[in-house]
Amino acid sequence: MLEKLACKLGRSDEAPNIELAEELCGNNDTAGIKDIVDGFIGSDQTVANDCIKVLYEIGERKYKMRKGDAFLLCSDGFWEWIEEKSMIKLLKQYKSAHESLLAMVNKVRADGKGQGMDNFSAILIKVK
Repeated sequence: MLEKLACKLGRSDEAPNIELAEELCGNNDTAGIKDIVDGFIGSDQTVANDCIKVLYEIGERKYKMRKGDAFLLCSDGFWEWIEEKSMIKLLKQYKSAHESLLAMVNKVRADGKGQGMDNFSAILIKVK
């Protein structure tokens, strides 16, 4: 999917990124969306910038936010040490994003301690 990004096509306009978002949404291409998320995490800043733009466009077209929805953006140093079921449990256990993320961070630190744990970053947003 990354080859369809504007930067990979040598373009500076947004049309390729918008077209890619429309294609991914129209085909309900979750594997393609995962490729875009993975590209965001990559080291090339230009690719990451276009991936953010595509993900934004997907959100505008595909997803309707509802009360209680949560969005977690985290590095591999974070998700390596916490299972999805634990994240969901902690999201439900605490009302605020701050409390939920703090509980997740504490779990990551506890489970990764002494295990060659990498540094990590995480941002959590809860829809009220």
